[in-house]
Amino acid sequence: MTGPSQAEQEKALRRGAEETSREWLRRQVRAAAVQARDAEAFVSVLADRG
Repeated sequence: MTGPSQAEQEKALRRGAEETSREWLRRQVRAAAVQARDAEAFVSVLADRG
């Protein structure tokens, strides 16, 4: 797994975000995977997280 590219970091900086979109998405997916008990619940939890 590679880290965010320079372009991703610059975009996050322009948006005033503390993390890149990819880092945010990765965090959301991991959290949803921990909460979900099956694939359907995973999708539901992920949708609820935005």
